[in-house]
Amino acid sequence: IARENVKHQYVSDWTAFNELLLLNEAGNNNRCAFYYQHPEILPKIKAGVYRFDADDKMVTAYTADESDDTGAAAAADIRGIIESQFMAMRQHMQIFGVKEAKKILATGGASKNNAILQVLSDVFGVNVYCIETANSAAKGAALRALHGYQCRTQNVFVPFKDIVDSVGGPHYKLQCKPNLKNTQTYTKLLPRWKTLQEQLPRYD
Repeated sequence: IARENVKHQYVSDWTAFNELLLLNEAGNNNRCAFYYQHPEILPKIKAGVYRFDADDKMVTAYTADESDDTGAAAAADIRGIIESQFMAMRQHMQIFGVKEAKKILATGGASKNNAILQVLSDVFGVNVYCIETANSAAKGAALRALHGYQCRTQNVFVPFKDIVDSVGGPHYKLQCKPNLKNTQTYTKLLPRWKTLQEQLPRYD
């Protein structure tokens, strides 16, 4: 929802969104931002959009300076929302004790957007794969239902892998490889990102 709202704020379609996303390099010119349409659960942060400039000063909006083109402010917010979401995922993964990912399997609407997937790949430093079947999330739900049905009718636990293999198995396509220079940028940024997040207003 937050990503959609940022898109609607600036552009009408994902092609234009991607063009603005690519205007800024990894790290968004040393800016950090947090976009919470609703109160966040982990950690407990009040709803709001919190933007920080390169000097860690909170600003109400990103504005273009004289050297920027007219799309600079939009580009900063668009890269800001994408980086923020994936940096949050990486932080949460570490909180739960997972030091690093080996690969990422992307599904859902964003899995069709290579520009977004490239940022995901860069943040985590791993390859991103997409399932070749259309509506992969719906297929996964159907497989889970079939798994439950087979376990019940056979009165024994059936490994989920057996269920997947019974319908031909998964077919994944390599979608993005990480730019390791960008991964280094995000790795260096993560401690600062956490520090700024700790400054955000909390709720009980």
